[in-house]
Parts: sequence; C-alpha cells; structure tokens
Amino acid sequence: MLPTNAYLIALQQVATKDTRTYSHEEVAGNSNEAPEVNQVQPEAQAQPQEPQMGLETKQEAEHCQDMPAAAAPEHQEGAASASAADTPDASAAHQLVSKAAAPETRADASRLSIYPDIDPQGRSFTGGHTGIPWGTGGVWEEPWDQQSALDTIRKLERRWYQLDRNNTAPDQSVEAAEQHEDGSSDEEGPPRKQLKPSVNKVCQHVACSAQPVCLVEQLQTVRSNYRGRVDQFRIKAVERAIRELTNLRKPLVTEAEVAALTMGARSKEKVLEIIQTGTLRRNKMMADDEEQQIKQMFLKVWGAAEATCQRWYNAGCRTLDDIRARTDLTEQQVIGLKYFDDMQQRIPRTEVEQVHSLVYGVVKEVLAVEGLPDADRLHCRVTGSYIRGKPMTGDMDFLIMPPPSKEPVASGAVLQALLARLLQQGLLLDEMSPSRPRPRETGSATWLGLCKPAGSPYVRRIDFKVYPARYAAFAVNYFIGSGPFIRALRYWALTATTLAQQVAPSANGFKLSDTVLVPLIRQPRQRLESGQVKSVDVLVPPGIGCEDETQIFEALGLRYVPPYMRYFGSNYQ
Repeated sequence: MLPTNAYLIALQQVATKDTRTYSHEEVAGNSNEAPEVNQVQPEAQAQPQEPQMGLETKQEAEHCQDMPAAAAPEHQEGAASASAADTPDASAAHQLVSKAAAPETRADASRLSIYPDIDPQGRSFTGGHTGIPWGTGGVWEEPWDQQSALDTIRKLERRWYQLDRNNTAPDQSVEAAEQHEDGSSDEEGPPRKQLKPSVNKVCQHVACSAQPVCLVEQLQTVRSNYRGRVDQFRIKAVERAIRELTNLRKPLVTEAEVAALTMGARSKEKVLEIIQTGTLRRNKMMADDEEQQIKQMFLKVWGAAEATCQRWYNAGCRTLDDIRARTDLTEQQVIGLKYFDDMQQRIPRTEVEQVHSLVYGVVKEVLAVEGLPDADRLHCRVTGSYIRGKPMTGDMDFLIMPPPSKEPVASGAVLQALLARLLQQGLLLDEMSPSRPRPRETGSATWLGLCKPAGSPYVRRIDFKVYPARYAAFAVNYFIGSGPFIRALRYWALTATTLAQQVAPSANGFKLSDTVLVPLIRQPRQRLESGQVKSVDVLVPPGIGCEDETQIFEALGLRYVPPYMRYFGSNYQ
C-alpha cells in the first residue's frame, strides 16, 4: 500500500495547489524506500534437502540446454507501432521498430479456437528476439508463435493439474484434495443405472454432445461455490476436471468411459451423477440453501472474508442494510457497502481507454520524462483482463514504471503526486484501504481506490501500482494473469529441479514473483512455533535478470505465451 496518510497528503496538496512534478534529482534524493535486495543469504546451518528429480522430463531439460542464443526463425523478426491505448502520443522512436513477418502457421485449430482470433502476422513487437529494447516507441507486445505458445500452455496444464500420473507435487495433490473434498451426504451419489445417450442442444463441448445438459457448466457451478484459500485444493481439483472435459474429443456415454478419465475419483462421481440425473444434487442444495446464498452476497462486500460473513450471519444479519447498521465495520467495509451496487457493474473497454488516456498524460507530467532518451519506454498500462483482451473488466489496475534512465524512483512520492493531480482533475473519489499502509522493501507502492470517469453512470474500482523499472518484466508477468495461468507458471518454476540446478547446483526449484526469479531450496514442511505447518524455503542468490517476459519464459524452459492466450480451456469463458 501507499505510505501512511499519503491520500490525505494528496488531498492537502490539492487544497494548497501543490501539484509539483518530480525531477530525476528530486526523485533520487528524496527516495526513502529501501534499496533493492539483491542478496538473500541462506542460513549458514541450512542443509539442502536431496534434490527431487522426476518433476521434469528429460525432454524438458534438454530443451533448456539446447535453447539457442538466437531465436528460432519465427521469433527473429521485430515490430513497429503500438495501439492507441498503449501509446497516446506517437514519437519518432516508432520508426526504430521493425515489422514482424508472418510466423509459420501450424497451431492445433481445435485448441486455438477457444482464444480470440489474433494473428501475429504484421503486428508490431519489441523485446523478445527482435533486438529492440522492450517498450521502445511505447510498444510492449512481444513476438510469439501460436503453436509454441500452445505447447507451453499444454506443459503448464499437465504440471499444474498433475495430468502426468508419474509427477508428484511437493504439496498436497489433487487426489488428496478430492479424498476430503466434500464430506457431505450427497457425495454418496445416486443409485447407478444404465446411461442413455441423447442430443445436446445447450453447449458446444464434444464431451457433452450425447447429453441434454452441459457437464462443464455444472462443474463450473461447483467451482463458483468454492472460496479462496479454504477451498484451494478443491478448486484445483474441479478446474482439472473442467479442463479435461473441455478438451475431450469424444462424447461421454457409458460409466466405463467416465471411469477412464484421468480426473480424481470425486470428480468422476460428480460427472457420472450429472450424466445419470441431468444435474448435481450438491448444486441444487447450494442454490436452495438460504444461508449459503446470503453469505455469497456478503462476500461481495469489499473487505469481507468468509469468517466475517459467517459472523454477520450468526449475528442475525440477512440483508446489506443489516450490515450497514453494525457499529464494528472496518473502513474498507464501510466503503464497500457505500458503493456496493456500482462495484458489481462491469467496465467496458471504451471506458478503460478513456481513463487510461487521462492517467497516461498525468504520469508523464509527474515523472517529467520529456527530453529523456528513453521517454517512450514509460510503462503505464492497464493490466489484468483488459490487457488479455476481455471486452469487460471488473476494475482498472494500472501498472506504472518509469523509463530505465529515470531510476532510482521514489515510488511513494511519485504515487502521491499522481493522486494529487487526479484528485484535482476530479477523477478520484475515495480510497479502499485508508488505514492499512504496507510499504514494501522492493521500493514499490500501491493505492487501491475508486474513481468516477466522466460520462460514466457508475463509480469504478481503480488501482495504481508503481514499481522501479528494474522489476518491469516480473511485475508485468505477475499482473497480467489470468489467475490459474500465473499459479501454474509459478508452480512450474517451483518444481523446475533440473533447470534450477543448472543455475545453482544446490537448488531444486525457482521462486517466481512480481520482482524476482531466483533459485531456491525447497525445505520439508515443518511445524513452526506458532503452530503453523509450512515449508521455509531458502533462496540461493543471485536471481536471474530478465529484460522482458520472453526471457522469463525461456529461463524456465518454455516459449512465450501472449497475454490473450493465458488461459486454460474453459477458464477463458
């Protein structure tokens, strides 16, 4: 979060008309953030556990070893100009960016059909293997090959959902999750009977084509009833089942065909029940359960977690007005209730682009980048589902990083000045977490708030994250999403034993975050003094420096995946 009282300071700056910019010297001289931590020393007594092999195939390890310094032909060419949303003002630097040639078309049409029809031919790129610094001319799109990207998606899917039976995860497995998945009486299932095929008129999934209902939709309903960390392994189990059904190339008719699926036993029981009865009793019970429906509504209040919602329900609250009448609400919950209806509305891309244009101009003024040799490499983009190409988004999540020549940056001061300017222009309305500042050792700063775009009938969620330029590749990779894709990529890194040992022989995986890719030694899970059971991993510095996202993927033995493809199967929908 932004340093303490920064929003109030920004309000005061507006009142006193103090909306100064920050020169390079002022930013460097006034910076009070902690310097970058490059070295995380392992404990002297720490003994690395025996490296766990078998989590990568020999083919994957050889792929990393054989990866050429120069790119494959389809990655060699560069690119040119950015879209209007990413480059509000064109500069002469655009002329430095080359045009990309058409990559070889060899993608699997059945898998690519779930993604938007985006052809890389003739698009504009920087970074990757173009030889052009990432972001030159305001162009942040990196070259990709669709088939190579699809191969990466398959590898991540199989590792994350443990579809290769010989692979075991360092933490709890999907099978273990499904063994304790429900515990309710409906898991006993209905009496078995002969399955009768019929014609599906409700969806396009091949697996569902012999049924009158969509199997995937029923499982997605199960998924929507799971919540956060409490159900994280159940979520993974049902997502694995959804993924398998989405990609299945034959209809499911018989009980034997269901039994032959690779998903867990509990998921098979759910699929079989849907085929036999046309529904899941579990879903019907959840839909008819008043307590569950009320708590689902309460969970939509900003700042309300599962335990809080349960406490409200136990205290007799049944409506949002009942909650508003309470005297023990946090500031976040008060704000969440105040703008509850508006926050349920999705934001169209045209509105995001309108706000982006305003914010980009203000960021340029605050950072005073005019005249810098790399001014065009200022990063100010809306990440999340917007950058992945979705037509509607839930909020506007801005990721801001100065050009490399502007380092070092006092992120808190920059963000404070940005808020003051946007308050003065009437965009910002309120902040979401006014009393929970969380300064970060990395030197980044975050502000979560609300805005009222000109012409919009709704108040919108808007977040600002300011990072030093040295973290650009990692921050962009982290905040693009999607959630399942990023979790799978981080899990791939964590279990990349062979790759990690090529960097640090004692390591057995990598830590991938919004600021670093560094080898680590995974330690066995143990009980801490606090009573928690967790593994305390040891980092093995230095980390791997990456100038763009392509370098992150290739450091992990993978090929680059463009943002619009960062989904697994029906996760796109």
